[in-house]
Amino acid sequence: NIRVYDPPVVVAFVQIADPAQLKTEQAKRYPSKTTMRAIVIAKRVNAVLAINGDYFVYHNQGFIVRNGEVLREKFNEDYDTLIIDDKGDFTIIPSTTEEEIRAFTGNIVQAFTFGPGLVIDGVKTTEFPLKANTPNKETQRIAIAQMGPLSYLVVTTEGPENPGSTGLTLPEFAQVLYDLGAQNAYNLDGGSSSSLILNNKKINSLTNPKVRDLSDILYFVSIYSE
Repeated sequence: NIRVYDPPVVVAFVQIADPAQLKTEQAKRYPSKTTMRAIVIAKRVNAVLAINGDYFVYHNQGFIVRNGEVLREKFNEDYDTLIIDDKGDFTIIPSTTEEEIRAFTGNIVQAFTFGPGLVIDGVKTTEFPLKANTPNKETQRIAIAQMGPLSYLVVTTEGPENPGSTGLTLPEFAQVLYDLGAQNAYNLDGGSSSSLILNNKKINSLTNPKVRDLSDILYFVSIYSE
């Protein structure tokens, strides 16, 4: 736990031995719009650490892949896409076009449409044109980042629903991820969706009375659970 700008921030470092230890899970198989608490989904799959995903059933945009299965191809240049390949490496494609996805030469295992990218190839993002991301609003936020080979970082902040906290803007959040050394960092669905589950316990934003039901999680498993 650290404190940056104003709100408390929870930081979790994850090192895995095999890319297959990074997975995703849906509340129910797409195109179902079923939602449930992240902790319920995490318990079902024996996650060691889990976070909320991009809540892709709430919107109808973008390129969505889960565990190697393409679920949606509705390309929208307003959004940045996070690709996770079969080596566990992150690629963030800003203002994604279909041509850029087709040109990707790796094996796509996961793809998220939310964003924006906060740090891309070691460069901090400074422009946030999409107003839907509420870039200048101080709010609760969560991001997933790659630090190096099979090395990841989850960062989640408290928000105005927590007593004594205001939250972070996107420029502030990008600075946090950059300062922590992220090579690629991607903003996920924040606010009351923001969920960090460790060993079947939610450990972030415990004083926020609002916890949103979700459609999907990103999670890590022990190599021995396979």
